[in-house]
Amino acid sequence: MDLTISQKQSAKGNDLIDNLVRKAVYVICPVFLILTHHVAHVGSVSLALLTLLGLWVMASKARRPAISPAEKWMLLSFAAYTSIYLLSFGLNTMTGNLVNPHTKYLEKHFWMLYFIPVFYLFRYLRLNPAIFWWASAIGAVITGLYTLQDTRWLTVSMRVKSAYHQIIFGDLALVMAFFSLTGLKFFWDERRGLIALPLGGFCMGLLACIYSGTRGAWIALPVMVFLILWQYGPTMRPVWRFALGGFICMVFVLPFFFPQTQAMSRVRRMVNEVDSYFKGNFRGGADMRLEIWRASMAIIKSNSVLGAGPGGFNAKADALVKAGKVQPNVRRFTNSHNIYFSAMVECGVLGLLATLTIFILPLALLITLRKAAPHRDAVFAGLILICGYLHFGLTETITARSAFVSFYVINLALLYSFVRSEPLTHTA
Repeated sequence: MDLTISQKQSAKGNDLIDNLVRKAVYVICPVFLILTHHVAHVGSVSLALLTLLGLWVMASKARRPAISPAEKWMLLSFAAYTSIYLLSFGLNTMTGNLVNPHTKYLEKHFWMLYFIPVFYLFRYLRLNPAIFWWASAIGAVITGLYTLQDTRWLTVSMRVKSAYHQIIFGDLALVMAFFSLTGLKFFWDERRGLIALPLGGFCMGLLACIYSGTRGAWIALPVMVFLILWQYGPTMRPVWRFALGGFICMVFVLPFFFPQTQAMSRVRRMVNEVDSYFKGNFRGGADMRLEIWRASMAIIKSNSVLGAGPGGFNAKADALVKAGKVQPNVRRFTNSHNIYFSAMVECGVLGLLATLTIFILPLALLITLRKAAPHRDAVFAGLILICGYLHFGLTETITARSAFVSFYVINLALLYSFVRSEPLTHTA
């Protein structure tokens, strides 16, 4: 009898702790989604808190959920990514190839490892997907409102940014805009009038992206439009598919005709700078990236297996400048402004493979689950996140930025937990 009472008290205590953790996560996730690129360090703090709670879940055999072999491979890819960066750092430091070794160049790559405990946390809690759809739509609307306020209701020509650089602001605003569109069915099922929120979130998020002047984000638009049409195509009549695609393109293209956005002028400037670069003239704009990539390829040739080590780009680029092989401005940068070149510069071919796996494996897993997933819309939100990052990485080293890493790790783990959970009928 005493043992039974003790067991009941223990179970009651565990339930109380679980409820407190669940409530804490229901606060952290919406705050993160809404404020991550408006308030500095919201992403890193949210990731740290969720990681600690995830470690608590992993430490308890009773709480730790079972995972499939495919999911184990996905988790292993994140562990391998961090391990390869640690290996490259250690070996290049010991051999003296890394001139100025500093652990700050490892920090963001180590954060990728946090995906594992956050993944376990969300799988255990089985959160209601409603928090994602509401928070992402509201976050996109707030991003647009901030853009309107910052540009004095679109009367001032400027590149908008918030707590972070314009590139981070623009890239994340675009993802939030399309996150909103993936929630159309959710809001329609809740109440048809609520569909105005995700549509408004899409328009406002896209407006923020365009006003940020982030050309590297704009190149991701075609694949995101394709994913949205793929998501809704099977359930829509052809006329509605055409209308949805036309609406997305109109919202994106229309601002290019307004000089206040500087969108068209930035495209023209990029074309002129690239054309000038290949004619032997250097202006220091978009052509700066071409010169950085040229320097990166030279570094990769002589450090092909394990790279030059995390943080090794600057010293190697400086040597190329002194040899007169690249422009002097290259020495100002600490990375290749491209995740694929950066991975090879810092960790060689192994680094590139590790970088690709943390995107390709989750992408493949989501695609295979899209038909059987109880929350199919979450699959496409995950695909938009991954495909967006694969495109953003063409012009920016997103794996070296805390805002990018925390946004990817948390959202991927959260969306995947919806894909693998049973449908919920209650509201948190």
